[in-house]
Amino acid sequence: MIEFVSEENLKLSKFLEGKGFGYYLFKKLIRKKDIKVNGKRVGEDIEIFPNDKITVYAEIPQKKLYDIIYEDDNIIAVYKYPFFTSEEVFAAVSSYFPVYFIHRLDRNTDGILLFAKNKEAEKELLLGFKERTFKKFYIAKVYGTFSKKEGVLSDYLLKNEETATVKIYKERVKNSVKIITKYKVLDEDSETSTL
Repeated sequence: MIEFVSEENLKLSKFLEGKGFGYYLFKKLIRKKDIKVNGKRVGEDIEIFPNDKITVYAEIPQKKLYDIIYEDDNIIAVYKYPFFTSEEVFAAVSSYFPVYFIHRLDRNTDGILLFAKNKEAEKELLLGFKERTFKKFYIAKVYGTFSKKEGVLSDYLLKNEETATVKIYKERVKNSVKIITKYKVLDEDSETSTL
């Protein structure tokens, strides 16, 4: 059990995200009613106010930023834990090694980040990401189940740099990029699927 006191008006999910509870963990806690606000169990994402007491019946989320999984003369590959930005991991790694920032993973995503240890490696890695010569694989746990257990999705992605948002469209729109995602359901239960 962990207790917090709110200092501002905001959604419960946003408050707990700032404490390291990612979206999927928050949804699980809400579903199980493992969160109390001012002594009352909650089952939805409610508005909280200054001095509200939030009690969470869960362990403190992972606080470790990364583990080094591979290193040679040119690159360092690290496993980034969720709830941390790629920039935070880069700052931590670069405090021990002179490295170059290559790519990002979303804050709530865990996975492998590559850092270059010299200019030549930086050039090659950036080129590989730019030209999409690297294949990316993701494992995701999502709410719901799939009628088709395997397939290929083809859509169009449009980034908005000003708002740091991405939208997906079925048809091509101006400045969009075609994206192709192959998926396969690895495991499922009555509420979730692992792809």
